[in-house]
Amino acid sequence: MKKIFSLEIKHEDDPSRVEKTQKLSLDDSKPFLGLKGVYGLYGSPEWWENIYSGKVPSKTYEGIIDDIHFTGMHNEAEGFTLKLDNGGTYSYTCVANRRRNMKHYRVGRRAKVTTFIEVLKKGTDHEFVWQIEVENA
Repeated sequence: MKKIFSLEIKHEDDPSRVEKTQKLSLDDSKPFLGLKGVYGLYGSPEWWENIYSGKVPSKTYEGIIDDIHFTGMHNEAEGFTLKLDNGGTYSYTCVANRRRNMKHYRVGRRAKVTTFIEVLKKGTDHEFVWQIEVENA
C-alpha cells in the first residue's frame, strides 16, 4: 500500500491552514465555528501526540475501490467509493499530497482510509480524513 494522502504533509505544505483552524477555535466571538480543542489545539504537538497515542477517536475503512465518480455541486472533483471488507461502503473525494499520486485511484485496487473524530464547538462530532493508502500497481 502506498500512502498518497497524509494530513501531516498537508499541514507542512500549507501551514496557514493550521493557523486559520487554530484561530477560529480560539475565537470566542464565534461559538458555533471551529473545533472545541478537546484533544489539544488542532495541529499542535499535543494534538498530534493524542492522534498517534489513540486518545483521539479514529476509524479505519478498508476495502476495494468499487467506483470512481464525479462529485461536488458542479462535478468539479473526482470521488471514490470503497466496497468495505465488512460489506458496507465508504465514499470520499480523491485527494493526494502529490498530484502524480492521483493515478493510484483505480477501480479494483485495495484502499485504506483512516479518519479521526473531533468535537466541534457546537458540540457535535465531525469525522476528518487523516490518511489514505492505496494499493500500488
